[in-house]
Amino acid sequence: MREFAAVLRALHVRAGKPDFRTLAKLTGYGRTVLSQAVNGNRLPTWHVAEALVTALQGDVPQLQRLWAAAHEASAAPMPRELPDSVVHFVGRAEELGLLDAHLLDSSRIVVISGAPGIGKTTLAVHWARGAAQHFPDGQVYVDLRGFDAEEPARPADVLRRLLESFGVVTDRIPADLDSRAALYRTMAAGQRVLFVFDNARDADQVWPLLPGHGSCAVLITSRGTLAGLVAGNHAVHHRLDLFDDAAARELVTQLTGDHPEVDGLVRFCGGLPFALSVAAARAATRPDLPLRADLDGLATDDSERTNLRSVLSWSYRTLSPGAQRLLRLLGHHPGPDIGTAALHAMADDASHALDELVGLNLVSGNRSGRFHLHSLTRRYAVEQPGEHRAHFERVLDHYLVTGHDAALLLNPTRPPLFEPAGVLADHGEAWAWFSAEEQVLVEAVGWAAEHGFDRHAWQIAWALADFLDRNGHWHRMVETNLVALAAAQRLGDVAGQARTHGALSRTHLRLAAYENALTHAHAVLELFAAAGDLNGQANANRSIAQVLEHQGNLADALTYAQNALALFTSPVGRAHALNQIGWYHTQLGQHEDALTCCRQAVALHRDHGDRHGEAAAHDSLGHALHGLGRHGEAVAAHRVAADLFHDVGDRYKEADTLGRLGDALHAAGETAEAAATWRRAADLLAELGHADADRMRARIAERR
Repeated sequence: MREFAAVLRALHVRAGKPDFRTLAKLTGYGRTVLSQAVNGNRLPTWHVAEALVTALQGDVPQLQRLWAAAHEASAAPMPRELPDSVVHFVGRAEELGLLDAHLLDSSRIVVISGAPGIGKTTLAVHWARGAAQHFPDGQVYVDLRGFDAEEPARPADVLRRLLESFGVVTDRIPADLDSRAALYRTMAAGQRVLFVFDNARDADQVWPLLPGHGSCAVLITSRGTLAGLVAGNHAVHHRLDLFDDAAARELVTQLTGDHPEVDGLVRFCGGLPFALSVAAARAATRPDLPLRADLDGLATDDSERTNLRSVLSWSYRTLSPGAQRLLRLLGHHPGPDIGTAALHAMADDASHALDELVGLNLVSGNRSGRFHLHSLTRRYAVEQPGEHRAHFERVLDHYLVTGHDAALLLNPTRPPLFEPAGVLADHGEAWAWFSAEEQVLVEAVGWAAEHGFDRHAWQIAWALADFLDRNGHWHRMVETNLVALAAAQRLGDVAGQARTHGALSRTHLRLAAYENALTHAHAVLELFAAAGDLNGQANANRSIAQVLEHQGNLADALTYAQNALALFTSPVGRAHALNQIGWYHTQLGQHEDALTCCRQAVALHRDHGDRHGEAAAHDSLGHALHGLGRHGEAVAAHRVAADLFHDVGDRYKEADTLGRLGDALHAAGETAEAAATWRRAADLLAELGHADADRMRARIAERR
């Protein structure tokens, strides 16, 4: 070392002792590194020495021999600290490419964040071992214990270990944090070292550990996003996602072989690599144990680090009380996700708490403003104690009030359950809200009934009914309304029972379950008769008429429809009854009588802003005109009906009307347009899963 330093000093003198600022510009290395090399305080890396000798116009081969001898005599062994990589590594091609691009070429700081158990450490170590040859001056690995059973590592303690890795003797390590960090940066300067800082708590823990020189690369993993490093140090951030089914199945198969429960393991673990690995290990090592679909099935007997409940608890305990409560609430929330408005209804401090949960990747969100928990995180959250009934009632109130408004915007003629709140603006906003919340609302009905909120159960089902009907989700409608009916019966709520029986009658009719439809329609009639509700009785008569029509009993269907007209006191109700009477007249060949009734129905519906009712009346009018041979007028009426059904989102009625429009077009000689219209109808019915799709296609084949 002395001989090498002496030659460097002689070269420096011979070159006129240029200052180190000038040499830094010539070599591209820092003044401190160059000064330490010339003064013999520290042996530089050969890259630094070569650049310095070249700048001083010395004999490079001679100096390389001296440097090699000095290095062999005095250099501390370069750190090689990476742990073993997992044998069964699958997927992550995109992430491996990202790390190559940002750490091999430009030596930037990369932060890999993600939920507990998502595979951050596995990815980091696997990539680092594969890239080790690109970092000849060392590879350093430090577990910062940011989310661990132990306390997080203190930066001062980590710096001590880093300095020891670079060969600094203990008595030369400074006592204070800033001095340690300065010496560490000096030691790292000019070296090609990879630093892997695993399991970081936050940016404050990492900042003192950054080497501060572009020759080094830094890879950090954390459950948090470490946004401070992205903002202050231009770090590259990448959020790690769950495995898709193919990668999940590949991992499990590698660990278990041809296990009979591979598909079950994949479904249960939901793409979470940690869970997949632990569950597969249990299946492989203890084939006598059944697959357990709970957190107990995701733990080994020999380590807390392979126990998912423990891993999740290390994140949970770092949360504020408000964030812990919100996580518990989200665990109980029905449905796959939750919107922002429902979050704020659930908890007053939702914004700050949500920021915490999203920041630690315990909750994930999307650009539509919806948030969800992984199914296993949800299981953990449900296990945590806490009384939250008041919060649950608030979120159910939100779904009921907003759903009630949305239902009335979809169908303004429905008698409201209570005074509308005006939280939604128009039909389009109502449709979008139902589209986003459909699955949540369906599950909310069952959840409310299960937890003693029976009024919410039947009224949310009532609010959802038209949306489900118009989308053809009839089996789902039956399920929700059976739960709703039981809830209304427990309450002794006659109006609730009648409305729910009515929804079930309509749905069974759509499903061609005519006896069930008739049973529910008669139940509605009995309940409303006992209550003295004339409009309710009228609607029940209409429902009975519809079932009788589908059973082929048109004469009795007409009688029940006429009974409905006599009972109705509401103009819109009378319009519906008139349209129904007109339809039955047409079916019976009494087309002129039908025209009179249907035209009255069109006018009444239009006067009262009932677009759905107006669509139905135009459809009946078109059918009557077709029966009279006035095909051009029939086409025009059916077009109006189809357009209106489309506008209000009733896909089944739109398809049904398109079928009759095709008939009218064919009769008018427009055979090509008729076939195209029938195809549109068949496609819509097929999307709805309705049996009429096959009959519609058969109609096309018959009339070619």
